[in-house]
Amino acid sequence: LLDAGVSAQAFTIEAVDVSRQAVARARRGLYNRNAFRTADLSFRNRHFSQSPEGYTLSAAVRAQVQTSCGNLLTLNEPAPGQAFDLICCRNLLIYFDAATQHAAIRKLHALLADDGLLFAGYAETTVCCQHGFAMAPLPKAFALQKKQAQDAVALAPLHRPKRRVAPAAASA
Repeated sequence: LLDAGVSAQAFTIEAVDVSRQAVARARRGLYNRNAFRTADLSFRNRHFSQSPEGYTLSAAVRAQVQTSCGNLLTLNEPAPGQAFDLICCRNLLIYFDAATQHAAIRKLHALLADDGLLFAGYAETTVCCQHGFAMAPLPKAFALQKKQAQDAVALAPLHRPKRRVAPAAASA
């Protein structure tokens, strides 16, 4: 997002994992060279510094990410106007039985804004499409959107302003 010109004040990333160890690793922001599997590594040069331990994500990027330990199935549903614009949930659903997949997809549906995008793993798109999602018209991406959003509104660009939130009322 930063490389695309989106202001740091315009977005935050909330990273949630059930594993405390995975959350601790993410907070360190340290990656080995095998974590980078693309031919174009220019992003690594811009956003990481190399050390004997590996590649450390820059403080500027890490400041955009809030990490927490949590379970998708027990996350609170968002207040009106607080749903996520984009959710990345790749290769989680494949580990669940059918009933748990359905519950997880219902939760993802509730967490996602009506015009938002869900990125899932290749093997998960079919089950998502069976439970309220449709493939988004994005080539070479396993992107989904809510079925009613696809029917009602054209896919909005990802480059939209941050949603405004009314401040909480002060208690007397």
